[in-house]
Amino acid sequence: KLAISILSDCLLECPEQEETLLTLLINKLGDPNAEVSKHTIMNLIRILKKHNNMTQVVTGEIQQQIERVKTQSLHNYILLLNKIVFFEDDLDYISNVVKIYFSQFKRLNRERDETHKNEILTLILKGINNIVNNLDPSTLETTFNTISEEINSLFRLTYSNSFKVQIEAMKLIFHFIKVEENLRDRYYRTLYRFIGTLTNVSAMKLDATFSAALLLINELLKTRKEMRALVFSKRHFLDSDDEEHFVDVDDGEPKSKQIKRAAKEKRKAQEA
Repeated sequence: KLAISILSDCLLECPEQEETLLTLLINKLGDPNAEVSKHTIMNLIRILKKHNNMTQVVTGEIQQQIERVKTQSLHNYILLLNKIVFFEDDLDYISNVVKIYFSQFKRLNRERDETHKNEILTLILKGINNIVNNLDPSTLETTFNTISEEINSLFRLTYSNSFKVQIEAMKLIFHFIKVEENLRDRYYRTLYRFIGTLTNVSAMKLDATFSAALLLINELLKTRKEMRALVFSKRHFLDSDDEEHFVDVDDGEPKSKQIKRAAKEKRKAQEA
């Protein structure tokens, strides 16, 4: 950690030596010691806050190294990328970062080892969501065209065994349906199924991830009014055998109670 601090201080004071010093610093993101990699991220962010014109150089070094690191080390590289992307407003830079994210997205989809896969996929999808959330429609459309060949992979992630991955995938596709009309029907069919799966989330514990899912659905209901009637007049779920199961909901109940009650009645029906 001391060596990292010294390297960082040298880079702050002598940016003309950035090529050598950056290579050494970013290489430490792959250090197996979590404290070392965490300290490296902290120092790189400190450098970028003082020299934000180095953002593209840092990103370029990440791009070069990230292809060579082991899958379990990707976490720190993506985490740093998620933290620095907002220091740069250049659209070419943003497009390049999206390409980096999706190159690793494709890499993970080829991986058979599931040990770190969902955790890193969640980080990648969060990073892309953070970018596209602030894009104007024209830039969003350009971004979609860049990664459109991966849209089927994104839809497959809505069936992931990780709820966090499902949430981030649903959020990202929602951004893209704003500029690609052909995705709308497929997305809303997926959403109907997704709403049903919410009843099975760990005894309905309202943690941050679950709350994010409810917020996502709330935003969708604002733009798709016919869904409101479906979701709140009849609670529609698919059982494991794909038979439809309907539970009446009292419109006077708070939504949180409606969801819990619907889940309880579904469990009773399955036990019967």
